[in-house]
Amino acid sequence: MRRRIAVFAAAALALALFAGCASNNAAPGGRSANAPAATPAPTEAATSMPDASGISPEAPSDSQNAPPDTGGRKVIFSATLSIQTKDFTNSMDMLNRLITGSGAYIESSNITGTLDMQNRSAALTIRVPVAQYNAFKNSAGGIGTVVAQSENNTDITDQYYDTQAHLDALNAQHERLLALMNTAASLADLLKLQDQLTDVEYQIDTLSGALHKYDSLVSFSTVTVNLYEVQVISPAPPEAPKGFWTKFGDNFLAGARGVLSFFKGVALVISAAFPTLATMAVIAGIIIFILYKTNKIGKKRKTPPKE
Repeated sequence: MRRRIAVFAAAALALALFAGCASNNAAPGGRSANAPAATPAPTEAATSMPDASGISPEAPSDSQNAPPDTGGRKVIFSATLSIQTKDFTNSMDMLNRLITGSGAYIESSNITGTLDMQNRSAALTIRVPVAQYNAFKNSAGGIGTVVAQSENNTDITDQYYDTQAHLDALNAQHERLLALMNTAASLADLLKLQDQLTDVEYQIDTLSGALHKYDSLVSFSTVTVNLYEVQVISPAPPEAPKGFWTKFGDNFLAGARGVLSFFKGVALVISAAFPTLATMAVIAGIIIFILYKTNKIGKKRKTPPKE
């Protein structure tokens, strides 16, 4: 009889704890406390307001036309544009105006074809101030239809400063040779020093020319424009097919993302069910403890006393 009472008491305690836990997880009005509140629909005024930068969501940003950010390094920027047009004369006029307005200049130009055949083409190598590089490149695409575009940016910081250090060392050597020539004891010594001086001066001229070329390439980017006169604008070229290893890598990454997503979902389920599981574990522990104590007491009463 006492064991039954203990079992009923444990069950009642478990139900009371479980009901208390369920009531704490429910918010007033029948809605869960963890459920997000309904988001009010945006008003017309809110949807038409510009963002904090003062740019309307529909307005394009000028970030793509900003000068390249090199972080103080020596970088050579170059791009090649292949453009088709039905009005070759007008496109060339637009390009020339763009060149003038950007402070650029034409380094080389080659125009072929005739107006009658409507097969004219132009290949122009244009040097553009680096501050205008992005703006010029983006605007040049507006003279026709861009069918191909490529870029090549080369960091020459290490080469530049290595050349500068070598040039400084040669200039110091040049000064020492001049001083030695003034104190030469014989004609033979003077002629030997003269040969060394000539060699050093040649190296100085070579390295100075290299530095001058580096400065020019860094200060003025190179944009090559290939303009073609066509009757019908060609569609964009199809994307090149992927190789085996490229597909293998893509599939592997997709599978890894799927596995990661699965474990994230499992973790969220466990975190949501943890309070209930913890409460049930406590209840089970209490029931087991009560049953253990009750069974132990019952065994003591059944055990006959020793004579």
